[in-house]
Amino acid sequence: MTHTDISDRLRRLFYAVFAACFAFVLASALLRGVAGTGPARLALAAGAVLWAAALYALARLAARYETALKARFGIVLAAFSAAMFLLEFALALALRHGVWYDAAALFDGAAEWAETGSFPSFYEYYGWFPNNLGGMIFLYVFFKAASLTGFTDWYAVAALVNSALLTASMAMAALACRKLAGARAGVLALGAFALSPQFWFLGGAVYTDTLSMLFPILIFYLYLLSREARGGKKFLFYLLIGLAAGVGGLVKITAVIIVVALLVDLLLRREWKELLALAACALALILALGGGLNACIYSRHLSREEAAKNNTPLLHWVMMGLKGDGYYNPEDYEFTRSLPPEGRNRVLLGEIARRVGERGPLGMADLFSKKSAADFGDGTYGADDFLKIYPETDTPLHRFLLPDGEGFALYQGAASALHLALLGWMLAGACRLVRRGERASRRDWLPLYLAFFGVWLFLMFWETNRRYFSNFAPVMIACAALALADFGPLGLANER
Repeated sequence: MTHTDISDRLRRLFYAVFAACFAFVLASALLRGVAGTGPARLALAAGAVLWAAALYALARLAARYETALKARFGIVLAAFSAAMFLLEFALALALRHGVWYDAAALFDGAAEWAETGSFPSFYEYYGWFPNNLGGMIFLYVFFKAASLTGFTDWYAVAALVNSALLTASMAMAALACRKLAGARAGVLALGAFALSPQFWFLGGAVYTDTLSMLFPILIFYLYLLSREARGGKKFLFYLLIGLAAGVGGLVKITAVIIVVALLVDLLLRREWKELLALAACALALILALGGGLNACIYSRHLSREEAAKNNTPLLHWVMMGLKGDGYYNPEDYEFTRSLPPEGRNRVLLGEIARRVGERGPLGMADLFSKKSAADFGDGTYGADDFLKIYPETDTPLHRFLLPDGEGFALYQGAASALHLALLGWMLAGACRLVRRGERASRRDWLPLYLAFFGVWLFLMFWETNRRYFSNFAPVMIACAALALADFGPLGLANER
């Protein structure tokens, strides 16, 4: 058996595992997700089927006009990007709201730093949660730049930046799909974004989830470009990947999962030189940016001694993810903070082992089902977690966007049905790859599926939260668009 045969079998094995796991995710989301009653579950399932059919009809239409789309793809992309950016920014301003706790630490901390040169009001918070420092620094850069021009409406600046990043993530997904499966796949991705109402309202939901959404799909697109480059140009793309991973990882660490997927892809291709070069560039820039941040923060603002004492260890969130349904609970914070720094991780590991042991295999499977439903089953992406914080005005939109509004169930159901339809098409694409295997034209899809699988696996052992997967939503939509293009009447016959 050749090395190529072994790699192809490993890929098929992965897609089979992916298909099994995400069939489990989809079933969990339908049975244990946002629909709480039998009739509501039937309505959600019916909605998902209708959305899946509508997306397939859109794929057939895109295939019919493949030549025209190919000739005008740049115009379509530019028009979509301009319209989506303006829509997101305008809605963000209309839904202007306040901030509190975690969101306040990012937003008000960045504003205080831009105004005064430091952020002492939030020293205590960042002593406990240094993982959010990257998000605050990211916002601070834009706040400081705005302040130099005399503009200090920080909400408007944050919404402007967030809307631009969200729009860029959609454009990157469309460009990646076009490169992999032709213009119609790129347009299908844009269509999925345009139809997904949650994306319209994310501009004002400024937090690490949305601020980091661009980076995973950007890293993948840079990887596609690097595969066509040679010599120094290829190395430049690797440096850009490392830079995007460094910045994205500082904002939200899950963004780095896509880099691991790229390295696995190169490993399966047995491209050792490229594997080492990309790994070296990514690791060097991730460490350099992280080290630079720490040097700046702990030499000028925070205390390393206090950090060693108060920083919340990563194992805390793993432990908390094993209690109940895995959601935030204050009791586990009290437990973690009661432990002395020396030996704290050992105690947390012991508690993690105890909770896993108490659940057993069936209990863990049940927990994974609940987490899958909660983490991947809500199509709103949790934007209301922010939009509900001290809204400055009461608009008709709030009746649909906030949980206590009379139209929220309708909005959540419609958004979730489309979200599940996209998950379903991504799953269908994996099943097709298991059955038919990879042609050369499909081989570059692997990092997308690997990364999304990695996010799911990570979240099964982390705190439960419906927002935490959302920075990989463009990856999911790219997978769905590729599957739709592959299932269309022309398949991949007219790739470019």
